[in-house]
Amino acid sequence: MNKLRIICTLFVLMLCNLGCIQEREIPNLSKETLIKVIVDLHIAQEMTSKFRESERDSVRQLFYYEIGQIHDLDTARITSELEILQSNPKFAFEVYSEVYSYIDGMSNKNENK
Repeated sequence: MNKLRIICTLFVLMLCNLGCIQEREIPNLSKETLIKVIVDLHIAQEMTSKFRESERDSVRQLFYYEIGQIHDLDTARITSELEILQSNPKFAFEVYSEVYSYIDGMSNKNENK
């Protein structure tokens, strides 16, 4: 009787865990657009480090807005797409690998000039 109770309990726990598994969302933006936006965000982040601490948040918001204008996106859309990306680690790894490759290529071009 105890074995049956343990087996039933394990079975119920397995069913509960299967119900918690969700398919990961993929951002609605194309991968190429997402890469370009993230590259621009990284460049903007680096540029804001040159400002005084008291000015950084304001400048960061301006850069965020400008990046949205460049890519024809509003800031809320950028934020939601990045949140979706963060919820999908495998896809995020793919995207960020390409982002860092792109940034490395940019810095190599600048070093060769």
